[in-house]
Amino acid sequence: ASKLICGECGSSYRPKVWHSTDKYRRTIYQCGHKYRSTCRCSTPNLTAEMIKAAFVRAFNEMISNKNEIISNLRKSISIISDTSELEAQMSAAKDEAARSKYEAFAAQVAEEHRKQRAVETFIKNVRDLGVITEFDEDLWGLLVDRVVVNGKDDIQVEFKK
Repeated sequence: ASKLICGECGSSYRPKVWHSTDKYRRTIYQCGHKYRSTCRCSTPNLTAEMIKAAFVRAFNEMISNKNEIISNLRKSISIISDTSELEAQMSAAKDEAARSKYEAFAAQVAEEHRKQRAVETFIKNVRDLGVITEFDEDLWGLLVDRVVVNGKDDIQVEFKK
């Protein structure tokens, strides 16, 4: 639920249980500000099935473009992996007086390498995936950054970068 964001006010969607003590019990998700006194959002309540269906649609759309996505990611790797400027700044900062600068540059280089490895892992995972017909909780956790709810038919799934 923390990945669900209201497109109107930016608040998180939260689970609510309806009919908690009878046979009609079900869980819905709604904006945390839906019934606040001053700022009432008009975004819809969602069921888990609606959220899962939006993920399956978005995932399959992404996978149908996977060759283009992989190509673009490979281009971004070449940009990310070019740390020559940072490494030159590190070399200039090797004397004792510039030790903190050197450590900051070294941390930036390490972060760029971490990003590169993450993109390479993502490419490997996407290359091996195909269209799905039902919700996969592991893929949801691995790939989804957030889901923005603008309306009942306007649910935007944003994948991790």
